[in-house]
Amino acid sequence: MTAKKNAEYLLSGRLERLDEVDYKNGTQVEVKLSAQLVNRKTGATVWTGDTTTAANVSQREVSSVVRAMDQATKEGVEQLVSDMTKQLAATTLTAKAPGVSAEKRKSLDSGVQQ
Repeated sequence: MTAKKNAEYLLSGRLERLDEVDYKNGTQVEVKLSAQLVNRKTGATVWTGDTTTAANVSQREVSSVVRAMDQATKEGVEQLVSDMTKQLAATTLTAKAPGVSAEKRKSLDSGVQQ
């Protein structure tokens, strides 16, 4: 995937783990994802996150395992996006709050992670 040359930020992610786990009472899939958002101008990491999600496999068939992996992956991506959105909103609000020094505001604007 190529980044647009005029994009301010680069979001990258990684699939850390994708496992099918068998237990006495059934099968689950476990997915671990990580991601980071980087300010392309400064190179500063603005946000990082990781999440692990699991989903039950309804039947012991390949198609059921794949469906559960898809579900767990989507839930993980949604969690990462939610976490990133919350942190960026909080950082933006902090930077705009009365009494925040110009130096602090500059560090927040440049992408220095809290």
